Amino acid sequence: MWELGETWSFNALRGIPQSTTCILRKDYATIRASRGRKWDKVVECRWSRRSGLKDDLEQMFFNRYTHSFDDKGRLTIPAKFRIFPEEGGFVIQGFDRNLMAMTADVFKLISNRLADISITDPNARLLRRVILGNAMPFTLDGAGRILLTPNLKEYAGLKDDVVFVGAGDYFEIWSPELWKEQEAKVGDAETNNQRFAMIDVRTR
Repeated sequence: MWELGETWSFNALRGIPQSTTCILRKDYATIRASRGRKWDKVVECRWSRRSGLKDDLEQMFFNRYTHSFDDKGRLTIPAKFRIFPEEGGFVIQGFDRNLMAMTADVFKLISNRLADISITDPNARLLRRVILGNAMPFTLDGAGRILLTPNLKEYAGLKDDVVFVGAGDYFEIWSPELWKEQEAKVGDAETNNQRFAMIDVRTR
């Protein structure tokens, strides 16, 4: 059952109702879902030229890696995480004294959703400052390296070594010290049972 306002992956568009019109642009599909003769809410979905579950998974970030800054302050992105298109991606301030790196299309989805929130809401303004006020666009150099801005490095406490943690649509960048604190939190099975009890992670 399709609901208005949902965000769909491009692969799922094959199952949309006949009353739906899809207008393709370079990286996005604007979907106008209609009821009867009236056009309703306009939503956007990410898409790629590839299809199938295997290809979708290949566009996601998994696992954990450790790298170090070189003598020029450049950070080498793990080979498994170098799935960025030519236009590169964005690094933003995370919510746990970490950084979050994502492709440009994921960043655009986030920025579009921020734009939908009224600027009269003080929390919305704070969230814009956190995400957009510290966002850094990047492209990988020939060796798969990026150069982080000083304010992002300072916020996340990054010095020499860095821990990369895959999180699906994005990956996180941590200092080893702060990541150890996170490991202690996620490693407590009893606490996890209570913490995640209300989250629906069914496989069927």
